[in-house]
Amino acid sequence: MNTNGVIRAVFPVFFSAVLLFIAPAYCFAQDPVAAKFRSPDGRLSVSFYLEVAETPVKRMQGLMFRKSMSADSGMIFIFPESSARSFWMKDTYIPLDIIFLDEKFEVVTVLHDVPILNTQPRKSKESAQYVVELNAGKANKNGIEIGSKLVVSKP
Repeated sequence: MNTNGVIRAVFPVFFSAVLLFIAPAYCFAQDPVAAKFRSPDGRLSVSFYLEVAETPVKRMQGLMFRKSMSADSGMIFIFPESSARSFWMKDTYIPLDIIFLDEKFEVVTVLHDVPILNTQPRKSKESAQYVVELNAGKANKNGIEIGSKLVVSKP
């Protein structure tokens, strides 16, 4: 096999390996946003630092394959419109609370301590345009409930 043949044979494997390691880092390269939840009675939660998943690729990846997440971290999924939403925990190793929000950033559904490594769809009871994932237990601990509002700012 000549040099050209070797390059043609090796390049696809090399390129795939590079993408495997670079793509996850690229998906989360954007700075997180700082966010708090305001309960219906006006109390504010602690600040959370949310990674932003606004593209189809980032939303598909989500928090899959991660083994841990700091206590004040999470992810916000941004969809182009409000619609029926369901999430699963395939390849997700971190127990999560999943919080569905409407187009006005108001909480419409809270799912507590969703089981890990599970493909059962977990649905919002109402249409949602945003979804926030936090470590399991954070919704209860911070009084995040239906009617709470997400308040977002840059850190």
